[in-house]
Amino acid sequence: MSKCPICQVILRELCINEKKQTLCKVYEDYELGNVKGVEALDFALAEAGYDGYMRAKNSIKAKGLLPKELLGD
Repeated sequence: MSKCPICQVILRELCINEKKQTLCKVYEDYELGNVKGVEALDFALAEAGYDGYMRAKNSIKAKGLLPKELLGD
């Protein structure tokens, strides 16, 4: 299964920023190919909530990990 670079970045930043074992497990499972990107993102975003997503998004922008156009504003 090929990986989605955007999914990888978002899942990794959610794990790092939220410091929740559940989110890190989702990222790990995604990296190991145990779960698909859409499923992993759906679960991780629900788990992190809006505020968690915004922290991850701002971190991604600050680090320049993805083009800003991909994240919206």
